[in-house]
Formats: sequence, structure tokens, C-alpha cells
Amino acid sequence: MTSAGRIRFVQGFLAGLINASRAQMEESTRAKLIRRDLAAARRALEQAARRSLESDDPMYVELVRENRRRINALERDLESSAEDDRVTALLKHLTPTQLRQIIEAAAPERVALSLVGRIVVGPDLTGTIEYRQVGDVSVASPRGFDRYVPALVVAFRLAA
Repeated sequence: MTSAGRIRFVQGFLAGLINASRAQMEESTRAKLIRRDLAAARRALEQAARRSLESDDPMYVELVRENRRRINALERDLESSAEDDRVTALLKHLTPTQLRQIIEAAAPERVALSLVGRIVVGPDLTGTIEYRQVGDVSVASPRGFDRYVPALVVAFRLAA
């Protein structure tokens, strides 16, 4: 493969990597769910606080405490999700050239090792590169939810 061919291959690979990540980049469904749960927890907190003032039952005071803990946990989750959304927004505008510059600045060998799970080369000089899955994907199954590992495999043939 000529150097121009290698450059086209790398640019194509980086463009494919960016396009695959963009395909998974809708506004965070997780953030939407957290905001919905946070609003429900705040309503429950208000309701429990009102009832604790109207009643002498200690159950309502405990409900207030429990809802405050839940709200604090949801706010932490929302902050984490917001960081993910910021990274997602940056990735939406990333070009293959910018990604190549980032990889070059961050020791390309380490980046490659973190992307590639396994390389298999046969005696006929053909083989496959299996890429690691980025992120956690699970799917419904008869047993509940299982991890889904999509086939991220590229076949190649080495020149003799």
C-alpha cells in the first residue's frame, strides 16, 4: 500500500469512527430520564414536607429525608450526564483531521492499543482486527438485560 493509500485508509477509518459515534449521539436519553425523575422526587418532597407539617406522624419526616437523599443522588447523576453531553457536543463538530491531531498528540500507540481488542493473522496472510466496544450497551433478553457486543471486525490481507 502506498503512503497516499495509507493516508486515505486512515482518513476513512477516522471518518468512520466519527460517524459511528455521531450515530449514537442523540441528546442524552439518560439526562432526560434523570430530569423527569428529579422533578418527580421534588414533587414528592414538597408533598411529604406539607404532610409532615400537617401531621405528627414521623413517617412523613422520614419521607422528607429519603426524598432529599434521592434528589441529591439524582443531581449528582445529572452532573455526570451533563459532562457526557458536553463531550458529545464536542464530538459532533470533530473532523477526521482534528481527531488525527488528537491521536498524534496522545501517543498513537496507546490509542491504537485501547481501540484494538485482538488481531488474528492466518498462515495465508489474511486476518481480522477486532475492535473493542466503547461504552456499555445492553439489550433485552429472556434473562433480563444482557451486554450487547456488536461485531466490530475488519478483515485484511497482507501483501506477500
